[in-house]
Amino acid sequence: MNEYHLINKLQEMTMVSNAYKIKNASDKVVDNLLIARFTGQLKGWWDNVLTVQQQTEILDSIQIDGIGEPILNIDNEPIEDYVAILSYNITKYFIGYPTYLKDRTTDQLVRNGLKRSKKQQPIRTLGIMVD
Repeated sequence: MNEYHLINKLQEMTMVSNAYKIKNASDKVVDNLLIARFTGQLKGWWDNVLTVQQQTEILDSIQIDGIGEPILNIDNEPIEDYVAILSYNITKYFIGYPTYLKDRTTDQLVRNGLKRSKKQQPIRTLGIMVD
């Protein structure tokens, strides 16, 4: 699976996750749905590369603050973080650290933005603005 396809897959996973969360599904339910639909290299990664302990850590992850304490919701329960941790681990294994991907994406956006902004600069001809 190349980087482009992986990014598309992660975007699909995020869209599915958001749709289920809107319907008040828990992160654990969403994660199990996503994992059940893994095919190809993602399925091989989940089934053969990760240990049972690593799978369990992903499926039991919660949000923590800067000092390692769980972040609690209004019901005083830890906030689930399964989908984000799953996406992070997929990115880390197949592409490298997500900061690398973020930096590359930022660089590409900046380069494309600079090219685009130069083309979109209005042209002044005899005092008349022309787009």
